[in-house]
Amino acid sequence: MTAALAALAALRRVPWQAWAVAALGLALGLYGWSRFEAGGDAARSAIQHSNDKARKRADDASRTVENCMGAWDRARGFCLPDDGAGR
Repeated sequence: MTAALAALAALRRVPWQAWAVAALGLALGLYGWSRFEAGGDAARSAIQHSNDKARKRADDASRTVENCMGAWDRARGFCLPDDGAGR
């Protein structure tokens, strides 16, 4: 118990300016950490949105190819009708 009281007495001898600097450092650290986490969340959201858009484009393209009754022209990106000529 006396060690705890001695520690408290030592803390009371620390000037208020030192406590102010410590509090400011803690506040800046907490603010910086919250901004760091917010930036990570924003980046994660942007990547997920980009992946969703790419997945939708790929799904739309595969549906178009699956619905083609003729031959799919990959160079021009559309379906050529099957005219029965065997081409």
